[in-house]
Amino acid sequence: NLGFSWSAQEDMPLAEAAFRESLALRLQQPKVDIVDVQHNRANLARTLGELGRYEEAIATAQAGHDAVVAKQDARVSPRQLGYVRRLLADLEWRRGHWQQALHWADLGIAFAITDQPGSTSRLRTLRYFRGAILVDLQRFDEAEAEFAQARAMIDPDNPPGDTALLDVEVARLALIRGETPDCSGLDRHDATYTGGRSSADYYILAYTAFCRAVTRAP
Repeated sequence: NLGFSWSAQEDMPLAEAAFRESLALRLQQPKVDIVDVQHNRANLARTLGELGRYEEAIATAQAGHDAVVAKQDARVSPRQLGYVRRLLADLEWRRGHWQQALHWADLGIAFAITDQPGSTSRLRTLRYFRGAILVDLQRFDEAEAEFAQARAMIDPDNPPGDTALLDVEVARLALIRGETPDCSGLDRHDATYTGGRSSADYYILAYTAFCRAVTRAP
């Protein structure tokens, strides 16, 4: 799909056009697979989110999700709903609808817990993401517990690439509490940063700079 190529080149308007074309072609097929359509809608929704068009992105993602739920049978694994629910949680969080974001995160966690080891990675990301939502809801002790569970699922000698997002949220919680944040994880990420420019990359870079400024000020 050309949408992924344009996304990698950070040309989101062209990525949007490519994903829209891919969705239209999918819907024109004689036999439409609702799971495949959900994937197409999720790709488009993620791109719309990167463009800051959250309401449109959420409507697009939820249309695919709801179609799968409505026709779910033995041929459709609940795992097929995992990515789109994580995406909906992220989109709702970005537009400040924290309770709705928590709803989608909780749905994802409930399934991931029962789907081990297949959903171990997804459970880890949902744990720290749920913690991030709880920080915004000012439920700090619960957030800290989620971060601890996510950290326990990470091999410190071989951390996954998204560990920096957990480090950001842990630092953010410390700053909100008036505590000195630990910047070591963010420093490790910065040392190997390859120059991506997604919204997540900007988020990590901003908190890395802020964390350093707070902890290393003269």
